[in-house]
Amino acid sequence: MPCTYHFKKKPALLIEVFWGNVTLSEVLSMYDRLLIDSKLPTARFEYCDLSGIEETNLYARSMKKLFDILSGQYLRRLDTFERGATIADSGPSQFIAHRYRMSLPEDVAAKVKIVASHEEALDWLGLGSTQIVNVAAR
Repeated sequence: MPCTYHFKKKPALLIEVFWGNVTLSEVLSMYDRLLIDSKLPTARFEYCDLSGIEETNLYARSMKKLFDILSGQYLRRLDTFERGATIADSGPSQFIAHRYRMSLPEDVAAKVKIVASHEEALDWLGLGSTQIVNVAAR
């Protein structure tokens, strides 16, 4: 599956990584598991790496359902969510990242930044590279 997630207990970080040919059904399957994971409400930071996406069938129409579902994850953790960084360095990843950010409620969107690199993501999250080694390891 070309997408996965995991948590790092310290610093309460949710990590999502996407690579290769990403399909809507695979992404929905991953989020079905994530949204019921008991660790989700404890995640203060979110690191989403879209930089490995080569192709996708996530287009404007198909993304609406996905984004509605994903907005629900923030509602579950508004008390704990502090900041999110999305790495998007290519056409497909930038399209998805910007569409996703636009779909978020204003107060959440202000806490989510789209960046071009791992280093920028860690900087925005306030997490030094010495705190997190190989954060995006698949």
